Amino acid sequence: MAATGTPMPYVKIQWFTNSGVPAASHLLFTYAAGTTTKLATYTDVDLSVANANPIVLDSAGRAVVFLSAASYKFVLAPSTDTDPPTSPIWTADNISSVPGFNVNLDVTGLAGEALTANDIVYLSAGSGGLTAGSWYKADSDNTYSSTIATQLGVVVSDIASAANGAIRVGGRVTGHSRALLRRTSGRWAQPIPPRRWCSLRSRVRTSWWVHCRRRLARFRRCRERR
Repeated sequence: MAATGTPMPYVKIQWFTNSGVPAASHLLFTYAAGTTTKLATYTDVDLSVANANPIVLDSAGRAVVFLSAASYKFVLAPSTDTDPPTSPIWTADNISSVPGFNVNLDVTGLAGEALTANDIVYLSAGSGGLTAGSWYKADSDNTYSSTIATQLGVVVSDIASAANGAIRVGGRVTGHSRALLRRTSGRWAQPIPPRRWCSLRSRVRTSWWVHCRRRLARFRRCRERR
């Protein structure tokens, strides 16, 4: 198989105003996705030193920002704005951190309903009268809970309604006796048998192999027959 390249990540992130000039000394607020609860970012890859919140950008509109395994909301505001900001330049919500190579990425998510381990879930944008920023079971009956969902995941362990828990949005899921999901008319649905393996891909570059109780050799044979 030919090698596949990926775009280089931002090494020196720089923010701009709506006029296209560097956002010198501007304020970058970081919150948990869908909320006004501040969520820390860090100055180092070990996540040992937290940034101030808001982050004060330097004279070139830059800052060093490492994210924890979570979904964030970012708000850029002028240097003269208040905390919380009242005149933001822009807001970007439901921004998930990107997992490292070959590393599982579990984010802390708020369950909009009772969720069971290995449920396929999506991050709600508020459609269908549901709560934006909460996680619900994927359902092929609605496009907002399947094909147009901005983030998909797998529940790591049972989560009670209105409680926080771990959602795996990248990496490997193991120990399943049946396929986690199917596609019906282009939409994601909940678990059904009997496929041995399946691949899960969301619309935001999240993908992983789902491992069932089958040996790797059998999986390879299945792929060779495709």
